[in-house]
Amino acid sequence: MESARVFLESGEVIIKYDKSLVSLELLKKEIERLGYYVFDKTLDSSAVLKDSKRRALISWLSTIISFLLTLPMMINVYTLPYYIFYVNILIVTFSLFYIALPIHEGALNALKKGILNEHVLYGVAGISAYILGLIGILNPNLRTFLFISALLTSLHLTSGWMGAILRYKAEKALSKIVELRPPIAHLIDGRDVPITQLKKGDV
Repeated sequence: MESARVFLESGEVIIKYDKSLVSLELLKKEIERLGYYVFDKTLDSSAVLKDSKRRALISWLSTIISFLLTLPMMINVYTLPYYIFYVNILIVTFSLFYIALPIHEGALNALKKGILNEHVLYGVAGISAYILGLIGILNPNLRTFLFISALLTSLHLTSGWMGAILRYKAEKALSKIVELRPPIAHLIDGRDVPITQLKKGDV
């Protein structure tokens, strides 16, 4: 890759690269691994907003399901029949490794790049609590760690949902601003160029 220019206000990125060395699909995958979404030029801002809203809705549904699974576990585990403990194991396993699977994938991608983010923190804490909870089969005093693991999952999903909502609202506001932006800039030397190709010092 020769160069990359990012325009945060419009969500655009311009990349110069050698097609014989790097494919477009590989570039898309690398950008998505960093946590961003890639859209074709044919998609307008309304399509981007629609997808952002869809992701926020999916995040909200995941959070609700996780909390609905977690709330019954708030009952004192020492007052429940022993077999309920195994039911809790199934609930936490489903929540931790299925509902929160995208979070773990993000944590693995971050670790591969040497980045320690909030997903890595949650993954370490959630899985550690889960393992300690499983040891509760032998030591009943550790059973409450299953609830802690489930609660951590619910809380982390909640933060992700709030972030998705804020991102959607920000993108909606920015799209209205971007619509006011003229697509072409007229330089004093008589040339008309797309504003994304403007360079420092152009008048």
